[in-house]
Amino acid sequence: MNLKDIFNLRGINAWHLANTLGWNFLGTSAVLLVIFYFLEKNPTAIVFFQIFLVIGFFLVPLTGGLLFGRLAGDNRGPTYGVIGSLVSATLSLLLVLPSGGILGVMLAISAVAGGLNGGLLSYKKAKND
Repeated sequence: MNLKDIFNLRGINAWHLANTLGWNFLGTSAVLLVIFYFLEKNPTAIVFFQIFLVIGFFLVPLTGGLLFGRLAGDNRGPTYGVIGSLVSATLSLLLVLPSGGILGVMLAISAVAGGLNGGLLSYKKAKND
């Protein structure tokens, strides 16, 4: 699957794509809320929380691409993963980039990489009979 096929929306299940977008929005918002809450309580542990931000922004799109790519069953998992991860990347660029600088860009790259990996993991293995 090449880059042109990932962004081709023809033949995908719109319901699963909408679920992937919602999953990424809710999951990323939850990660941001939890991290910002704990950061308000302990502002000296900023490096510790930055690590969890990157992990959270990777795992949310990964699970979305894996889950909904597998549920759709049309071997278009990378499409679901990457398109869904664009929601997480947008949230990172809008909310973290103004205050965090390069961290926002790192989170956006991590989100897209997580979505692509989740989508690639959603492929069904071929049976060797």
